Amino acid sequence: QVWSGKEWSPYASMLQIEIHKLLDNDERYPSGYAFRLIYNGNVLTSKMDECSAADLCDVQVLVKQVMSFASNYEDGNCAAKVQTAKESKIGEMKDVTVNLFSTPVGVTMVLLLVVVSMALGSVTTCFIIRRRLRKEYNYTDTLALADLSMS
Repeated sequence: QVWSGKEWSPYASMLQIEIHKLLDNDERYPSGYAFRLIYNGNVLTSKMDECSAADLCDVQVLVKQVMSFASNYEDGNCAAKVQTAKESKIGEMKDVTVNLFSTPVGVTMVLLLVVVSMALGSVTTCFIIRRRLRKEYNYTDTLALADLSMS
């Protein structure tokens, strides 16, 4: 048994699985591939079930051990599935945009949104500039009556 299931590996531990393609047909490796399991520099292949004392073991033993908790490897390329999902989202957004601009109501809504955004941006900018100028020049809206005396 390689792992008891009760303890965790120390931080920065390294697990290596070497896969070797065998050039000679050896009856110990019917698949034509062998693996070696190395943990923190120690070869653990011989501790796996169905593996002999040799450093290498048939890759089918590893597949049987790993498949009990790994995802189905026959599903294909995971990166292709992610790419397909991403492409479908982009395609969906493109369809919504085309549908929005194909109707007069959609065009009107977009133009209204642009005009309202410009108005809000302008009002906000004027408010901020006015406030900054008041602070900088100590400007107030109220006029002092004493300053308006004609004498």
